[in-house]
Amino acid sequence: AAPSVTADAAATPTAAEGASAVAPLSNVSYEVVTDKLRVRISAAGGDLRRAELLDYQQTKANGSPKLALLTDEDPH
Repeated sequence: AAPSVTADAAATPTAAEGASAVAPLSNVSYEVVTDKLRVRISAAGGDLRRAELLDYQQTKANGSPKLALLTDEDPH
């Protein structure tokens, strides 16, 4: 299957009636999903913000999250 690309809905700029609002590029990201990998890419500079392996989980427990190879989240 072909990779799919979507914009991060939370960071998508919205327009108020009669006025336009523009989100800074640092808040905009795109998600690319293939059959094996999901990555989030920042629109500001093209930085990789997150990468997950879709065929692997963090633990063997049912419902465990996908294994993240790279994340910009604070672990603490």
